[in-house]
Amino acid sequence: MAGKNQKKLPKLEYGEGTMFYSKTGKIIYKKVIPLPDGNTFRKTIHGATVMECLKRMEREENKLVN
Repeated sequence: MAGKNQKKLPKLEYGEGTMFYSKTGKIIYKKVIPLPDGNTFRKTIHGATVMECLKRMEREENKLVN
């Protein structure tokens, strides 16, 4: 369960999305990804660690942009 014993999540720079804890204690990372055709795509990633979420989001972003 989410609680006071969880580590503080990093504050991401403007445009890099946001991270927060779910009720189950997992990290949720949401980001709006600009696509080459001018549209945007909102992507949500769940993970156990900050690094896992960042790496998964980078892979998903590369798939969408390329």
